[in-house]
Amino acid sequence: MTSLKGIQARVDAATPGPWYLLDGTLRPQLPATRIVEVIGQGKTPIVAWPGFDDSDRPFKKHQANAEFIAHARSDILYLLRRLEAAEVVIAMGSGTGKAKFAAIESWEKAKEEA
Repeated sequence: MTSLKGIQARVDAATPGPWYLLDGTLRPQLPATRIVEVIGQGKTPIVAWPGFDDSDRPFKKHQANAEFIAHARSDILYLLRRLEAAEVVIAMGSGTGKAKFAAIESWEKAKEEA
């Protein structure tokens, strides 16, 4: 289940950014082999095969990075729904009955979709 604490834990466990998208060839020696991967500083893959890729990052850090990436869609959707609910309450001023209902409805939708 997605929660703010869960999202924060995944952020804290993952490799600090910035992260970049690399879209190109695997190695200059293999120009026909295209890859798409996420890399960090120094062009080290964020999720790699320890011992195979050019990474000295511990295996647990690769696992944390993979979990962060795998949860990205649901985490972002959850955060967008929470933001949407907060915006409804703010837009309605003091939070009339309609605003509260709309915020609760948006929040329930976020929980179902996450």
